[in-house]
Order: sequence, then structure tokens, then C-alpha cells
Amino acid sequence: MTWYQQLLISLSTGVVAALLTTWLALARFYRERSWQKRFDSCADVISALHDLDRMEELWLNERMFDHEYLPEYRADIEKHGEQALRSLRRYADLGPLALPASVSAAVQAFMRDNTKAATVSEPSDFVPAIQLTRQLISDALETIPHLAATSLGLRNGEGGLGHRIWPTFVNRLRE
Repeated sequence: MTWYQQLLISLSTGVVAALLTTWLALARFYRERSWQKRFDSCADVISALHDLDRMEELWLNERMFDHEYLPEYRADIEKHGEQALRSLRRYADLGPLALPASVSAAVQAFMRDNTKAATVSEPSDFVPAIQLTRQLISDALETIPHLAATSLGLRNGEGGLGHRIWPTFVNRLRE
């Protein structure tokens, strides 16, 4: 073999190896990026449920126990609660595009039941609707974190990517 044939074989082998390595690295990057987005979406849903629960708790305390809150505090809690409701509606509408399928189904069921809960009581007495909504939120907060952890492959910190991510996931849920 001549020197230029050896050079041609070496260069073509190098180009093929570089293309294959790039293709594999990009595939892994997109897979991990998709997983991270689903993880962040699950954390956002759980955070939104907590914000919504705080707003419902404030309303319940005002109506049942005649608590009075500072207007700034009340406005801040209601603002976060309204943003949370918008966020939950968005995730319910996006469905499996943004969330794992099981979490998406749970969010859609929560939104459907929450809409029904608003029509439970008389317009003059919101307490039964607030209590029902708080129960729905509590049920969702028991179900969704488990579904998210299972769907994302986070099995108590064992195996694969999960062993590095699990503590972060748990800490974000506790915030």
C-alpha cells in the first residue's frame, strides 16, 4: 500500500469514528434533556399544587375562622395560587407532551375533579367547595410524586441516572 492510500484509509476511518461519536453523544444529550424537562415539569406541578393549597387554606381560614390577613400577604398568596392554577391548566392541556403519561393523567383528573368541586356549594357558602378542593389537592399530592418518581425511573435512589438525581428531586418536592 502506498502512503496516500494509508492516509486516505486513516482519514476516512477518523471521519466515520467522529461522526458516530457525535451522533451517539447528541442522542444521549437529547434523551437526558427530555428527561430533565419532564422532571422539571413534575416538580412544577407539585409546587403548583402546594401554592394552590396555600391559597385554599387562606380562604378557608377567612371564611370558617374569621382570620384576617394583611392585604399584601393575601394578595401575594392569591397571586401565587392563580399562577399555580394557570400552570396546572397548562400541564393538563399539554398532557403527555410535557409530563410522563401517568402524571399527565393524574393532573387531568385533578383538574376535572377540581372544576366539579367549584359547583358543589351554594354561591353564598364556599366552605364545602374549599374543603373538597383541599381534599383533592391532598390526594393529588399523595399520588403525583410517587407517579413522577416511578415514571422517571427514580426508584428510591437505585440504578442509572436516578441515584444521582433522587436527592435533588426529593429536595425540590419539599420546597
